[in-house]
Amino acid sequence: MFKLPGGAVKFGESAIAAAVREVQEELQLTELDFEPAGTVEAFFTLAGVDYHQIILISRALLTDKQATHVVNLHLDEVDLAPDTKLVWQPLTSVQGHLLPNALDALLPMGAPYQHAVSYR
Repeated sequence: MFKLPGGAVKFGESAIAAAVREVQEELQLTELDFEPAGTVEAFFTLAGVDYHQIILISRALLTDKQATHVVNLHLDEVDLAPDTKLVWQPLTSVQGHLLPNALDALLPMGAPYQHAVSYR
């Protein structure tokens, strides 16, 4: 399974500002031009508890230099679990392997802003 960078929006913070902050904290990347990609409503049950999660999706293109930086990150210097493995994958190889599955339609650059719902 693959996981995208992200986290919670803080009070008073826009979705784009949260994306900028989270990518800085998790990947030490700055100077990214984020665009809003969409909203996903995810309905799921975890440990017997039903959840309705609202996810604000933003996307940005990375330069080759930025991508190389991420692959060479020292995990003790960023806000990631120590067992994290950072790899770049073609979009086609991660589609169908992300949760919630509704993310697949929102990832391609230039795709229109979308609202998607995922039941799991």
